[in-house]
Amino acid sequence: MISPRRPAPGAHCIAGFSYVEVLLAIVLLAVCIGPAMDAIRDSLGAPSATQSAAQALQCVKNHMEKIVAEPYRNLASAAGSMSLASPVYSLPGDTQCGVRNVYLSFYDPTPPASYPVTDTGLIYVTVASPGTALIFSTLVTQ
Repeated sequence: MISPRRPAPGAHCIAGFSYVEVLLAIVLLAVCIGPAMDAIRDSLGAPSATQSAAQALQCVKNHMEKIVAEPYRNLASAAGSMSLASPVYSLPGDTQCGVRNVYLSFYDPTPPASYPVTDTGLIYVTVASPGTALIFSTLVTQ
C-alpha cells in the first residue's frame, strides 16, 4: 500500500486559486467586455455609414459640377441672396440623394463681404446638403 505524500514541515500547499483571485478575474472581464462589444458593434456598422456618406458626397459634387457648367448669364439671372436658396437650381431629395440647396449671389470682395445685387463679374456659388455637413463653394466668372 502506498501512503499519500505529505508536504514537508513548513512548506505550504498551493492547490488552486483563491476566492479573491477568481472574483478579481470576473470583475476585470466584466469591465472589459462592455467596451469590447461596443467597439465590435460600431465596426460592423461602419461600412454602411461610409457608403451612405460617399453617396451623399457624390450627389453634392455632381450637382456642383452641373451648376458650374451652366452659362454665366443663366446663373446671373438666378443670383440673389446667400440666405435664400435658389428655387431654379436647388433640388429636392430623391431615392439616391438628399436635398441639395444652391445659393447664388454676386461676389463682393470688399470687407465685410456683402452681397449686392449688381453684377461684379463673379458669382459666388454654394451647394449644401442640409441632411449632412457637406457644403461646396466656388466662384464662377464670365
